[in-house]
Amino acid sequence: MTMYHLRQHQSGYHRVASAAGRLSRSFFLKALMVVAIVIFSGSYLYKINNTSTTGYVIQDLDLKVRDLERENQRLSLEVARYSSMNTIKKRIGELGLTEAKDVEYLTAGGSVVAKR
Repeated sequence: MTMYHLRQHQSGYHRVASAAGRLSRSFFLKALMVVAIVIFSGSYLYKINNTSTTGYVIQDLDLKVRDLERENQRLSLEVARYSSMNTIKKRIGELGLTEAKDVEYLTAGGSVVAKR
């Protein structure tokens, strides 16, 4: 082989090696991009799912709060109804209690309650 042929042969080898390196780098970058897209897509789906689940939990808790507020109002009305004088007078008769008449109050003699 002459020197000219040898240089052309080496130059061709370098071109092939350089093209293979570019192809390898290009494939690596494309694969890296695909992996990054898959990871970001997965994390996005996880975040969206977590947010929507939290929304349903909040909605369920809001319904429970409204139910408890209604129950609280109902119980407050029931307490007011049982605390009214008319209801108390009816219950006195139902329980067989009688009204106290001629009530006498005792007064303690002196200011000392107990002696030693």
